[in-house]
Amino acid sequence: MKRRSARHYTAVLVASLMGPWLAAPSNACARDVPMEPPAFTDYVAQRFKQGLPGQEITIDGPLTLKVKTAAGQDLQANLDNVYSFCQRNGSRCEAAIERYSNGMIEFFKQASVAPQRSQLRAIVRPAAYVDQMRKMQGGKHQPVVAPLVGDLWTACVVDFPTSVRFLHTNDLSLLGLSSETAMDLAKQNVAAALRPLASVTRDLPARGIGTITGDPYEASRLLFIDMWAPLAKRLGGKLIVSAPSAETVLYSSGNDPVAVDALKTFARNVAARAQRPISLAVLQWSPAGWTQVSP
Repeated sequence: MKRRSARHYTAVLVASLMGPWLAAPSNACARDVPMEPPAFTDYVAQRFKQGLPGQEITIDGPLTLKVKTAAGQDLQANLDNVYSFCQRNGSRCEAAIERYSNGMIEFFKQASVAPQRSQLRAIVRPAAYVDQMRKMQGGKHQPVVAPLVGDLWTACVVDFPTSVRFLHTNDLSLLGLSSETAMDLAKQNVAAALRPLASVTRDLPARGIGTITGDPYEASRLLFIDMWAPLAKRLGGKLIVSAPSAETVLYSSGNDPVAVDALKTFARNVAARAQRPISLAVLQWSPAGWTQVSP
């Protein structure tokens, strides 16, 4: 797999994932980006029309766009995530819209392209995201997903050069795979692409917090419980982690409640700056799997 920076992986068909736990004072947005939801929606729709000439782009309500692809597929784009990001990060709003629009345009172009087995990747996403994907499909061609722990799910996606899309049940026959074998292959592919955990972790001082970042699939490390065993041993079996964004995993020693609270506070700060926040949950490692110690 080609190594690419996280900036290439604009969220695809993004659900509204930012709740009160991400509340933060908003900055003044870039002067030419209107921040009333209807005007913001129209602003982004114009970007879509520039990048998808000849395709039908319609506004289906504030922060919702409908796109009819060249192959005749009816797809939906939700702008809740990028809109919330712009409210909280005004100076970075225009750049966020550019990344989002470019990624979505690439996604719509690739929507009808048959996936290859080598493109499958397993990702971690919150339940709200998965629910939104299911609703968008209207009961047809459901995404290939499985529960992980607490509010977190594992999802199978197709990795394209500048975007990703969910693997759907109608893709399985093209690949000659079942949902289970597709998910297993997606996990194998992403594990092979990630850097060894030992190369991106370090020993920590008392109540210190380590950060793993730099790859758009860092949160997928939560799918491999055995990967964490050596680090857990160094921390006396008290390893705790959090995945506040797709690109960032935090880890620490959960020897006392203060350490758990510190990790959750750090995760909140990371999530507040992220364009693809995932969860503030704090998870504790054991050989049998993760358990949630703080929702």
